[in-house]
Amino acid sequence: YALGKLKRYQEAIEMYDLGLKTHPNEKILLINKISSLRKIKKYQDALNICDKILNHTPDDNIALYHKERILYSIGHYEKSIMCCDAILASYPENAEVLFDKASSLAKLQDQKTIPMLATAISIDPNLKLKAKKHEAFASWISNQDFVRLVSD
Repeated sequence: YALGKLKRYQEAIEMYDLGLKTHPNEKILLINKISSLRKIKKYQDALNICDKILNHTPDDNIALYHKERILYSIGHYEKSIMCCDAILASYPENAEVLFDKASSLAKLQDQKTIPMLATAISIDPNLKLKAKKHEAFASWISNQDFVRLVSD
């Protein structure tokens, strides 16, 4: 875990693999390995582990969270939204997941983008700044509703 915090992701993965040899289903090791794999953009490997966890516990919000972020990263916005919806079913006021859903909706140019982003910002006003800088909203910068929403 410390290696990951030091951004030595490949070394961290090697340590997780060592632990997984003796404890192949240890969730903490699997989740931390997913996180390190995401950082080095080994998305398919990370997705495979997410799916392994979700096959046993389909409502595992940590695995769903990683999966929705990976799916967004590889441009599978609809599938990312599905993961967000699964998390939001049990945590409807999770501002970060609402923001992630709004980001995927924005990439799809969906009209639900602004209301979803507004909900996220109403829970966590700090997300205004994040929205201003986030690449998902680049094409929304001239949308008056977006501008009003993220204004200070």
